[in-house]
Amino acid sequence: MDVYRALTDIPNLPGSVVTMGTFDGCHRGHQEIIKRLVEKSHELKIPSLVISFSVTPESFFGRPKARLSSFRDKHSFLKSMGVDKHLLIRFNNGFSQISAESFVENILVEKLKVRYCFIGDDFRFGKDRLGDYEVLEKLSKPNNFIAENVGRVSLEGRRVSSSEVRLCLSLGNFSMVER
Repeated sequence: MDVYRALTDIPNLPGSVVTMGTFDGCHRGHQEIIKRLVEKSHELKIPSLVISFSVTPESFFGRPKARLSSFRDKHSFLKSMGVDKHLLIRFNNGFSQISAESFVENILVEKLKVRYCFIGDDFRFGKDRLGDYEVLEKLSKPNNFIAENVGRVSLEGRRVSSSEVRLCLSLGNFSMVER
């Protein structure tokens, strides 16, 4: 798996299947997204690409959360799932000011040549977190790619998420964390 620490490092791609997020903890919800990403990449015969952040948006805005996995753990997880490329974006003030529309048009479409994009049900992007699945889907049509919301992954009636894993850890519910 190739790792890129800046958009300028990425070579010219023939197209890509993309997902984006923090991917902290590599839980069942993340596994479902990555599984579908890799399957679609193989089907379309273009690289799979995961976008994540070296400084999480929460940390940048002063709302740090306990990390569930290190970069090395995340990298190993993505590699084991068959991801081709990992773009690690340093979240900073300049990046936080990019609108959802500019992110889609300039980064996903122009630079990464996205043909298919998967996101989780709670993913937000762009300045002021104004981008969500509806915005991505609306922008996908004129930019000739498909956006797909992977949807909620639940376990025992609970939404699987990094926040839920942190909650279970804080409550000492290690059996649920493991599942």
